[in-house]
Amino acid sequence: MRSSPPRNLGGLAGLATAHSLLSDAFADLNARPDSLREATTALEIRRGLHADPAGRIDADNTRNLSLSLTKTAAALMNEGDYPVAEKLAGEAVALARELAGQSGALPDHRALLAGALETCGETLVGQERQSDGVRLYIEARGLRLVLVNELPGDPESRFDLAKCRVQLGGLYQDGTHVQPAAPDIFAERAEYSAALELLQKLTQDFPQNARYNEVLAKAKAALTEIGP
Repeated sequence: MRSSPPRNLGGLAGLATAHSLLSDAFADLNARPDSLREATTALEIRRGLHADPAGRIDADNTRNLSLSLTKTAAALMNEGDYPVAEKLAGEAVALARELAGQSGALPDHRALLAGALETCGETLVGQERQSDGVRLYIEARGLRLVLVNELPGDPESRFDLAKCRVQLGGLYQDGTHVQPAAPDIFAERAEYSAALELLQKLTQDFPQNARYNEVLAKAKAALTEIGP
């Protein structure tokens, strides 16, 4: 009986990364079907790596599978397929929880879980399940607060926290997370104000950063709409 030749796990991991980067490039060009196709291809490869006993012992394969699940869920939402996106995002959360809950978990694992929670929350909000979505965003906010304290010199951690708080502010503004539906002005103002403080410091340090300035403008506009 002949044994099968060993799989080139490193080569497959590299191929998955290439497809994932192509997905990002197509997303930047607003080529949504192409972005989804490449994200799905990367996901299929990473599922295979994670299923391989030799690949599963490498935590990076678990991390990358969670990342691919999150990215594919986001691409599916762009195509309007929220139920399937929810399923994939839920898988991403479960894998990220596995990593973040291990002894010696890295800040990267907590960031991975926060991102998966936010994406899963978005899939729920897109299906008019705002209360469930708010719950996941609140958990993500807690993780992002921890990350800002762990990585005080990392501007992206502060930016990710600001974005999460802007998203929460929008959900509180919408008000459909409670029944009967009613905006929570106090919570809305608190989230936007906290985001504004973070973003003002970021744009002082990085005045040419278009992403920081864009979200800052959104937070300012929201607070202006709320009023004093």
